[in-house]
Amino acid sequence: AHPACLTRWWAGGMEGPAPSGTTAAWRAHPRLQRHLRRFRDRPDRAAVLARYARAATSLDRATLLRHACHVGAWVALLPAEVAARTDGTQQLSPVLLLAQFLQTVGGQDLGAWPCGILRLVAVRLRRVMHASGEAADHWHALQRCMPHLPRRRRGTVKVPADAAVTGQTQRARRTEHGAGEARKRGGARQLCMPHLPRKRGGAIETAADSASLTQQHGAVIVPAEASANQTLQVKVMVVVAI
Repeated sequence: AHPACLTRWWAGGMEGPAPSGTTAAWRAHPRLQRHLRRFRDRPDRAAVLARYARAATSLDRATLLRHACHVGAWVALLPAEVAARTDGTQQLSPVLLLAQFLQTVGGQDLGAWPCGILRLVAVRLRRVMHASGEAADHWHALQRCMPHLPRRRRGTVKVPADAAVTGQTQRARRTEHGAGEARKRGGARQLCMPHLPRKRGGAIETAADSASLTQQHGAVIVPAEASANQTLQVKVMVVVAI
């Protein structure tokens, strides 16, 4: 088959959409469980591994990715000791076979299915890195071939950069406009109170003092009638700035 046809077959057609849930949802997916059962129930696992190894040197990248998903399901879901066990004369294990596939296909443009399965493999790797003996060598070889996987973000929506900048600009303009309106309203209500000089030694403010005060501050001062104790009270009319 043509590589482009295989790519379309793998990306969105026959394989179906990739799971969108948690790691447990991936592990329980019927397709991965089917690949696991097919390999686990085969009496000639060594022959299966050898056939996949030969394919790694002759098939196109789309088919290699599909085969890598099969082997990745074995590595992630089989018991750890079975996944790292060598069978046959070629001394292959599912772990070493997956490392061989990853070396061939590289780590770019893997797609949703390979990335999801390799995340399961990464979980397995974290749990077996303290293994010893020959199995440890297999796991370390796979660890060196693991690609950098993009992080999954839960509950987030990607926003284009230009849209984000536009939104920030609009919010800044709304904030500035609101602050300007508040300053206008506050300025209209601000009271223009003149500075009143303190009385000196209980002396009564004279008309000259009042006139001077009026000239300095532009306020209208209305004197009241003197009281019985001849204390001159000054009422200051508050001038409201409009």
